[in-house]
Amino acid sequence: MIDRDRESIVLQKPNGNQTTILPLYKINPKTLEIYTEEKKELLKNEQIRLTKNDKTHNLINSHTAKVTDINHKQNTINLKLDGNKTITLPQAELKHFDYAYSSTAYSSQGKTANNVIAVMESYRKNLTNQQTFYVEISRAKNQAFLITDNKEKLQQTLEKQTGEKISILNDKTLHNTTNNQTKDITNKEHKPLAKENQTLNDKSSTIKTRDFEIER
Repeated sequence: MIDRDRESIVLQKPNGNQTTILPLYKINPKTLEIYTEEKKELLKNEQIRLTKNDKTHNLINSHTAKVTDINHKQNTINLKLDGNKTITLPQAELKHFDYAYSSTAYSSQGKTANNVIAVMESYRKNLTNQQTFYVEISRAKNQAFLITDNKEKLQQTLEKQTGEKISILNDKTLHNTTNNQTKDITNKEHKPLAKENQTLNDKSSTIKTRDFEIER
């Protein structure tokens, strides 16, 4: 609860026996995190995705893991991490995770599966493009199924949206860039020319640069 009169946050344990008051000026917003507690059932061979780093158990946010065993007598759980590494930790310490039934196209890059069901919506121009389409269908070893809201509109969107970022210089920017390059070349050549004038006894010669010639 936020107490606006006292400009503080009030924390209370579930049993209601202990209350802690934190003044807002003592709270660092970069380190303060708020969570909602919920119960999730896990079974053996379940795929999960970690949602927070855990340095104690070397768990990395966004990585996936497979539940290889659940020991209810000892209240422990065995996880198989990326790279076939396995760890055992108390069930109560596995707090930040979600089911890995699905994943975004970004997080699925580099991964493969026997069969893939992909979802692309034709009206999401920033997300629906050729690169995302390739990532989604190329994850499958056997079959890939694509679900969309409108097949014809999806095709039109994919034809327009390549997913590549293009930078365009306008004529003014290009003109200024060319002038700066010319100025740099002129300044770099000026000092050597003055030095050569002293040794060539005013004889006529031409120095060639990348873009133009300087006669003297």
